[in-house]
Amino acid sequence: MKFIEKYKEIKSFTNTKFNKNIGDFFITRPLSILLTIPLADLNISPNRITSIRVILQMIVILFIFFSNKNYLITLIILHYFFSDVFDYVDGNYARYKNKASYFGKLFDTTFDNSLSFIFLISIIFNLNNNNYDFKFLSSEYYFFIIAIYIICFWFEKYSSLLAKKFLDELKTKETNLNTKPEIP
Repeated sequence: MKFIEKYKEIKSFTNTKFNKNIGDFFITRPLSILLTIPLADLNISPNRITSIRVILQMIVILFIFFSNKNYLITLIILHYFFSDVFDYVDGNYARYKNKASYFGKLFDTTFDNSLSFIFLISIIFNLNNNNYDFKFLSSEYYFFIIAIYIICFWFEKYSSLLAKKFLDELKTKETNLNTKPEIP
């Protein structure tokens, strides 16, 4: 009974509205809440949970790069589990513990997008280097594509961080202008 109460409590802090994504609503989000329950009583930062997820995801991606075709499907399922389910766990935990931060959101989305792209490259690399019936690119282009993507992605994230800082400063100035000075 305590388990169900804890599930409902954590769920109350998450956005579990149906958003036209059946997999997230019925599978991913409930699994993430179940995985958040054991973490709920720990005093760790949500960014540490994100870091652990990123490390696990990178290990799976490395295995995808160098695996043979027999294990590819299993590794893709593991990657899905680490990327989607655990991605919600750190957010659930951050909202539940009231430790959500702009840095955490930036940290999480940066690695989500970067690792998703590297995952795609690892699949293409695997398909290209194992004896499948079709080929994509020669393997020397993959690292170049990854480097360009990461540079562009970080530039976009940094510019959005600067834009948020600029907008916050504008709001502060606007608030200061709208306050009337007291007349003695």
